Amino acid sequence: MTVSSSCFTGLRRLLLGLLGCASLAQAFPPAPMFTIHGIARDSFGWALKASDQATVVVRQNGVVIAEAAVDERPRAGENFRLQLPMDTNPADPYRTGAQTTGTLLSIEVRFPNATLPVSSLTASSRTVGQPAGSSFIDFTIGADTDGDGIPDSWEWWQLGEAGIGPGDPRWSLATLGGGDFDQDGTSDHIEYLAGTFAFLNSETLALKITGWHEDGSALLSAFVVVDKTYRVEFSADLKDWTRTDVRQDSPTAQAQTTFTAADTREVSLYSPASIGRTNLFYRLVLVR
Repeated sequence: MTVSSSCFTGLRRLLLGLLGCASLAQAFPPAPMFTIHGIARDSFGWALKASDQATVVVRQNGVVIAEAAVDERPRAGENFRLQLPMDTNPADPYRTGAQTTGTLLSIEVRFPNATLPVSSLTASSRTVGQPAGSSFIDFTIGADTDGDGIPDSWEWWQLGEAGIGPGDPRWSLATLGGGDFDQDGTSDHIEYLAGTFAFLNSETLALKITGWHEDGSALLSAFVVVDKTYRVEFSADLKDWTRTDVRQDSPTAQAQTTFTAADTREVSLYSPASIGRTNLFYRLVLVR
């Protein structure tokens, strides 16, 4: 049996066509998910909890592309985590809602009876990053009409607690937010995040070395606020920082890398990082 050259040509074209289709089908496969995680806060700066029945919703052009229920329990330092579908072909995504690097998204929080917008947001990136990447976002819901990153409701509350009311020239959103109202070295914005009062310089996010335990552990003191989560870090050069386990109130208490305050008070912390080391610096980090 003989086969003409025209048949070979036809077969070759068919094979090339199939190979071309295969190459096209494999050119833009679904990419690994992009993760958005972080802390969603209410208008007073408190991290939302699972009991609040809140859901973080991500939209693009008004369409919901991902959502996740708020839950502080799975991972320390965050109360929501969601994943965005990714595609490497912006012109022809493999599914509706698939994202490409550089896309700008909008975020809101849905409650059983209302959906609230984000008033302020701090993020490692405000756009979708590379497939398999992630972005940590810390945001607050509620109105922020003066754009200082602090919800209006918290500022009015702080002014009222400080004895400032209508008729006082300081009764203005401009009084707080842009500086350090009580001059304690902690900005109003950090006071808001930390849950401390912006008008009390006795309350501030700070850490002090107060002594040494007989085993060489550093004895530290910090003012903590109920339900806030913290960690302690140390450094020898103020450049590179390392987390250290701490024991609360007793050198024999259980060591913790992060701890959540059970009430608002001055707490003693023992850090073993100083054992066998000298000239260390310490800092208190607000996790959420």
